[in-house]
Amino acid sequence: PRVVTTNVARRIMTIEEKLEARFFSKSGSFDIFSGQGAFKLYVMAPRRDAQNYIEKEGAILIEAAPASGKTPEGLPIYNWDKSAKMTFALGMQDIEALLEDRDVAKLFHKDQRNLSNPAFDKSLIVSAPSPSFDKWKLVLSDKVQNKSVTVIASEGKILILKRLLIAAVPYLIGWPI
Repeated sequence: PRVVTTNVARRIMTIEEKLEARFFSKSGSFDIFSGQGAFKLYVMAPRRDAQNYIEKEGAILIEAAPASGKTPEGLPIYNWDKSAKMTFALGMQDIEALLEDRDVAKLFHKDQRNLSNPAFDKSLIVSAPSPSFDKWKLVLSDKVQNKSVTVIASEGKILILKRLLIAAVPYLIGWPI
């Protein structure tokens, strides 16, 4: 019998790469679209130093774009141009606030480009359904740029979002999975 041997170089993946391959794709996002606007959520890896210690925890980056028109079929068109979209990074405290069982979660961030003004520049307000409105409402506002994007989401989308946030926590703080 003839034996064929091959040398196959195997690449060992880091824990972060395994988690990314399993849950998150570098080009992938979790999207919430509505008639008024859209949110795309991406995972940002923690930053490590030369000794592989965590310098800064990871975050969930939200990109928000307003609806800018409709297709001939009546579907919204979103403006993802840099001048129109907004960003908001969810850190661990923000994720904790979003996972708490409340009717309204209000998150406020200071824009590093506007440190001279003591007021908060960006806000994310997430409102639970009420007797008069049966959907979730997410509003991202930027006072510096005088913009806001509102997205309406179903209970199912919010449940998926919360589960993804929970799954991302160990990765964001650099724990091995």
